[in-house]
Amino acid sequence: MYSLKLPELTSLQQQQLAFAACIRDPINSPAIHDVAADRMALYRELFYNNILDTLSSAFPVLHQVLEEKHWQQLCQQFFARHHSSTPCLSRLSGEFVDYLQGNQINNPGWLIELAQWEWAELDLFLAADADLSLITGDDVINEIPVLSPLIRLHHFDYPVHRICKDFIPEIPDQQKNSLLAWRKADDSTGFMQVNALSADLLTRLQSNQQHTGQQLLAMMTEAHREFEPAMIMQGGSEILHAFHDANIVLGSRTLFNKDKN
Repeated sequence: MYSLKLPELTSLQQQQLAFAACIRDPINSPAIHDVAADRMALYRELFYNNILDTLSSAFPVLHQVLEEKHWQQLCQQFFARHHSSTPCLSRLSGEFVDYLQGNQINNPGWLIELAQWEWAELDLFLAADADLSLITGDDVINEIPVLSPLIRLHHFDYPVHRICKDFIPEIPDQQKNSLLAWRKADDSTGFMQVNALSADLLTRLQSNQQHTGQQLLAMMTEAHREFEPAMIMQGGSEILHAFHDANIVLGSRTLFNKDKN
């Protein structure tokens, strides 16, 4: 049996890692002896300010509502402790959300949810275009509706879409806030709060492979006995058409077309 032996770090690689560690976390990393302290401080400031500017631009509301000291502490801790899975600066904001979630940094209680909501817009902008190859028509009722992959549906405890300097919620809402962000055909981003029935329909559309729009709505009548079936069928049909008009649902396909591919 053979085992994979990892290559030993070269002297240059060791120097690079030590240099990076000293820039990221100078307090807990040994100093670089052959680099002047003032020069090292300049490197550190340049790198950190780049990260700070990127995050402040990506999370303008979060930056605005947190105390400046708190915001800078979050950014500094992220800079020092988080090892990104991507080298792309454009995706650094997603790494910041991962850092907050992974370390359960959630003080105040809406911090992670607001970060998730603000990241949604940039995440959609960076996402690849939707594949339209399976779409054969626009009959979202009698054929299988095709939901755009360029949507982000969140269910938040706090009304993060309303948070600003003049409105800071102190406790979670009694009911979830279902918020939808999506990329339109012109590449602009749309945002809306959806009610429980619309959120349920969107969730079903995300995993739907073979049911027509009418069949999905019929299944919803079984799940929501508190409403008259006719109301769900009529209202759901209107919602499906509105989703189609807004590029949330891209069109429809037949079951035969799906099997053929």
